[in-house]
Amino acid sequence: MLTNPETMPMRRFLFPLLALPLLVGSTLAQSALPSAGGRALEEHYFAVGLGVPMTSYPDDTRTLIENLESATGVSRLPLEFNVGVYWPVSDAHTVLGPVLEVTSDHLSRGDESISFNLMTLAASARRYFTGVTGDGLFGRLDAGIAFAGVSHRYGGDTYSESGNIGFGGAAGAGWAFAVSSGTSIEIGATALFRALPGHETGQRQEGEDVFEQGSYVAGSFGVGVLW
Repeated sequence: MLTNPETMPMRRFLFPLLALPLLVGSTLAQSALPSAGGRALEEHYFAVGLGVPMTSYPDDTRTLIENLESATGVSRLPLEFNVGVYWPVSDAHTVLGPVLEVTSDHLSRGDESISFNLMTLAASARRYFTGVTGDGLFGRLDAGIAFAGVSHRYGGDTYSESGNIGFGGAAGAGWAFAVSSGTSIEIGATALFRALPGHETGQRQEGEDVFEQGSYVAGSFGVGVLW
C-alpha cells in the first residue's frame, strides 16, 4: 500500500493569497486597447498551459517518491499546469496578472494513487518582444507564495493535506502563434523555484510533513492557449 503522508491544513490562506495579485492586476489594467498590426488587443486575457516537468526534490522527499515508484506495479506521471488572467499595463506588449502554477508527481497502482503537489500563487508579468500581446517571442516572470500538498486516493476515498507555505517564483520564455484575432497557441520552457519550510533533512518522524525544508526546482516544457 502507498503511504498516506500528512501535511498542515491551510484552507484559510487561499482567499487572501488569490486576492492580492488580482487586485494588483486590475488596478494597473488599462481600458480596451485599439488593434495593432491587424490583431485585436483585449481588455484582459486568460492563459492556460500544460507541460511535462522534471523536478528536483530535497533528499528525504526524493527518496520517498523514488521508493514508492520502485514498488511493483507503480506508474509515475509528472505534470505541470498553470492558469492565469492578465491585463495590459503600459502598452500593447506587456501584461500583468495573477497565476496559479501547479507541479505534480502522480504515482498510481490499481485503484490507489498518491500525488505530490507543489503550487505557487503569484503575480505574473509577460512581455512580448517581437509583436503585440499574443504574437511572437515572449518572456515571463512570476513571484509569489508557494505551498505543498499531498492527495491520496484509495478505492473511493480521497484524502488531501496541504501546508509548508514558503516563497515561489518562475522564469520562462516561448513563442506565441496567433491563430485568430484574439487567440494564440504558445509553446515554451519554464524554470520554477520554490523555497519551503518543513522538517530538517534526515529528521522526519512518523506523522510529520512529507516535505522537508529546502529548495524545490523544476524545469518544464509545455504548450498553452492565450485568449
